[in-house]
Amino acid sequence: MQMSNRSVELDAQSVQVSAALQCVDRMLLRSHWIFEQTSPHQVTIAEIESTSDAITDADTEINQLEEEVRRQVLQRLTQQADFVPIGLLLLSISRDAERVGDYAKNIFEVLLYCGPSRYASMHVGEFQLVRTQLVEMIQATRAVLQNHQPSLIRELVLQAEELARQMDFLVQQFLEVQNPQAKEPAATVLLARHYRRIAKHLGNICRTLA
Repeated sequence: MQMSNRSVELDAQSVQVSAALQCVDRMLLRSHWIFEQTSPHQVTIAEIESTSDAITDADTEINQLEEEVRRQVLQRLTQQADFVPIGLLLLSISRDAERVGDYAKNIFEVLLYCGPSRYASMHVGEFQLVRTQLVEMIQATRAVLQNHQPSLIRELVLQAEELARQMDFLVQQFLEVQNPQAKEPAATVLLARHYRRIAKHLGNICRTLA
């Protein structure tokens, strides 16, 4: 659902809107934490596996926060019919934030699948830069949730589109590998897809705020 052309101002004074945006901010904060647990500097499988339960808990919290935003929006709609445009904006933003958490968890599963040494080797080049950019995008997206900044929002939307294009190109390159059954090419394709999706959903949030 594209809401970028709607001239709708989120009411910063509204208790319900403020509470919903705080939920989305918390969703991105927890997604950021999950993403940090997929660092290529994890040393052993045991070290990685030790965080599995905490990641599951964080993912569950993100899902619960999305449900809370939905509950708040529905409650407000029963009281105020003209809340529909803003309510749809909040639902769209929370959906994208929830997907960011899901894909961060998927990246952790790639780390488990291919092992820390192979995973680290894939982050020597382009992925290392992509990870840094995504962390910065998550932080900047949280910032524009709290303080509407049109110029920064436009910059983030463009950055998300560029990262998505980069990941598409990388996938195309690796699909041409002679031995497509090899673990590293397969894991590289998965990582590129998940990084791309995180960038796209962060871009969607900023586009909705525009």
